[in-house]
Amino acid sequence: MAYAASDWSTSILKALRGDKGIAEYALVENDLQQPHCHFFGCAVELGTHGVERVLPIPALNAYEQQLLDACVPALSAELRKGVDFAEKTHLTPDC
Repeated sequence: MAYAASDWSTSILKALRGDKGIAEYALVENDLQQPHCHFFGCAVELGTHGVERVLPIPALNAYEQQLLDACVPALSAELRKGVDFAEKTHLTPDC
């Protein structure tokens, strides 16, 4: 996990200094990959302003598409739990 964080952070720093073609995987809000999942883990291209674009999922064979379709309902439910928790949580102390 530490190596992955280091590698991802290095990619962000490279993108911020203007390096081109920096791609990493991230959980991003989008409707491009799966219309019923508002967040989906996919490759993104990083640039000086953060995520420049979400890269498309490569073509899936029938078996891969079946697996993806099977996981979307469970993923959607888990994402909903996370969003509900975040909406109910106060992240700053009350003054």
